Amino acid sequence: MRLIIGCHCATNELALSDSWGPSYAERWVLVASAQQVGADDSWGMAW
Repeated sequence: MRLIIGCHCATNELALSDSWGPSYAERWVLVASAQQVGADDSWGMAW
């Protein structure tokens, strides 16, 4: 799961955090790249 934790509007980037470990605590991606990911690109596990 990824969370949007920030936005830098001047550079059109989003700060993302996910559960892959400490090196993924904060990553910056372009908004256009984030918009390319949709519900069909994700999956879940049943518990």
